[in-house]
Amino acid sequence: MKELPKTGDVVISTAGHDAGDALAVIAIVSETYVLLADGIKRTADSPKLKKIKHIRLVGHSVRLSDELSRGITDNKTLSAEIAAVDNGGSNV
Repeated sequence: MKELPKTGDVVISTAGHDAGDALAVIAIVSETYVLLADGIKRTADSPKLKKIKHIRLVGHSVRLSDELSRGITDNKTLSAEIAAVDNGGSNV
């Protein structure tokens, strides 16, 4: 069984037009779906709904601020934290 992500986990999209992109899990919708954001293409106020089977955990997580978890966006911080984990897209 595939490991379920947690809020704040950094994942790589494995399917769709965003395949290969690093994103952060900002909410768990169900056992099948999560909401993802990267702070740039997909902002926290307009997250991507994605099936869990179409993401891969990378073993890192980002700190999600209390404001972000309440829906107040801080996309600049979110994208910076993902970039720090992703290291510019190389070998995550």
